[in-house]
Amino acid sequence: MAATADSLQLPTGKNRLAVLKTLRSRALVHFLRATALRIGDACRFTKSEFLNAKAHDGYFTLQMQKTGSLAHCFLGEGAIGAVEQYLKERADSSPWIFIQHGRMGKARTGTSQFFRTAVKGYGARISPKTAWEIIRRIGRQAYGQKTTQFISPHAFRHWHAQSLIRAGAQLEDVQSVLGHSTPVITKQIYAPEPNLSRITDTERLIQKNNPREK
Repeated sequence: MAATADSLQLPTGKNRLAVLKTLRSRALVHFLRATALRIGDACRFTKSEFLNAKAHDGYFTLQMQKTGSLAHCFLGEGAIGAVEQYLKERADSSPWIFIQHGRMGKARTGTSQFFRTAVKGYGARISPKTAWEIIRRIGRQAYGQKTTQFISPHAFRHWHAQSLIRAGAQLEDVQSVLGHSTPVITKQIYAPEPNLSRITDTERLIQKNNPREK
């Protein structure tokens, strides 16, 4: 999906709204893929939090709305670049990373506090529903209209967790990335079965290093 988002052509001419929506779609896909955040938490992410992450080589923590636990996240170069391109095109004072663009894509004037409390119109943050629709649209472009592929913002969370586990990350570390309250939850959802490949490799190693006594 990230490749599909990157392949989206920016509209030419004076269609500012279409440009903003394209860049927002691209930034959202990269952001979710990099952070594995729940969509509600992604929608409330701010510019100041993004700048703080950049200052710390992409690393940031965010308190989860659902659990109250901290998620430990990392933004790679691709995600940072996509978000920066989107913010540069906007050039507004809204504090949110992912915003509504109104009917024309024309920025409204107002303070950061004004946009922080706005619920509709340019500069107000997008809703989880809107973000879900963006991801579904990109997913259908990537996999086809009739795909049975699991397409939702939460799919990035599943992919990220399973990728970490396959790479050998400990459940406690995956828990920290996802912001789960306990590693038990992480195991129940993402690692209900033993990692047979890792077990087999470990067994071969210890049995090789401990040959049968003569």
